[in-house]
Amino acid sequence: NSDSYKEISDARSGSREFSPSSKIDQVDLVDLATRMDTKEGKALAETILSAVKYNRASSSMTNSYGLSIYFPYRRVSTVDSAVREYDAIGLDDEYAECIKSFAGLETAGQVAAGGTSSALPSLLGTLSSFTGGSSSSAISSLLNGFIGGSSDIDISGLASTGLSFLSGLNVGKASDFVAANRLDASDFIFKKSDGQNVISLPDEKWALVHDIELNVFVDDGEGFIDLGLDNVFSYTERGELLAEYDGTWLALNGQAVAYYHVSTFDDGTNYTIKGRVPVLYNGERSDITVSFDNANPKGYVSGVTFAYAGGETDTVAKTSDLAVGAEIEFLCDYYTYAGEYQDSYRIGDKITYDGTLTVSDVYVDGTLSATYRITDIYGQHFWTSVMG
Repeated sequence: NSDSYKEISDARSGSREFSPSSKIDQVDLVDLATRMDTKEGKALAETILSAVKYNRASSSMTNSYGLSIYFPYRRVSTVDSAVREYDAIGLDDEYAECIKSFAGLETAGQVAAGGTSSALPSLLGTLSSFTGGSSSSAISSLLNGFIGGSSDIDISGLASTGLSFLSGLNVGKASDFVAANRLDASDFIFKKSDGQNVISLPDEKWALVHDIELNVFVDDGEGFIDLGLDNVFSYTERGELLAEYDGTWLALNGQAVAYYHVSTFDDGTNYTIKGRVPVLYNGERSDITVSFDNANPKGYVSGVTFAYAGGETDTVAKTSDLAVGAEIEFLCDYYTYAGEYQDSYRIGDKITYDGTLTVSDVYVDGTLSATYRITDIYGQHFWTSVMG
């Protein structure tokens, strides 16, 4: 309920996260506490470091100090169940109140922006015209309607039965904060400047942006093939986001595949970028992990992760090495022109793994639509207009 939400959101966004693709919101507690940049956070980090007597992590798993904790950010639908667990095990109530307050403001920011969105309006040239949350009073009305169950705004994974964490939200203060710290779909229309298509925002609005990812679709005449998300973007010398796409996409063994950026960690000296490629691995739904780091700037395949059948757990299995002789079929998501997810289909040719799976960029055939997906401090997604 205070103006420190942005600082906490920035710290949470940049913290070492475990299994971000499954959205279980587990982060390293020392890294999170340190990024708060407060004397209390530093004291907490020092106490944890003194308590953890043995910790070992791979060279690519930086900022991992031995103790993780649940802190909502990717999704808020599990806050209520986490709070119940904390109550059952006797965790201090202050931590439960902390994550409830954070999740409440995050939800307020998403409600003000119209809730869960998609790339479809951008692809069809009809950017969202939702303006219901442009003022504090309007946001307050939207929030009260959402909490009371009379709103048609949808937030992915959040059912009306899972809103207990909003019971203590100070709607007035939350509405004032969001009104003063918000982005809008209209902010992300490319405009001509010095002969280039760019998006220009004031510094205070860029400060509300956490992630920018390139999102590319192939129009096959009946709908859209989603090629995924990559953390690739360019700025002009004036600090404007540049509409620049060269028609290439990530490929494995020369085949363009659906690729989704999962995480980036960069301490200024070393970096690690991880992404996933959805596949059928010997007939099982899995993800091939693609990694980039200082030693491998062009990328390499670092393993395969199997999906749990039937969703027994929200966590993700450990990454395993690919087995020679394994059959791999690449998958992609397909959307109709109405914006409905239809299914995941095979893309490209089936391959038999022979010990080599090379990462490269290839030009993609077909009618391409490229847009940037912008993620703000509330975890809300916006898509830019399509790059011309």
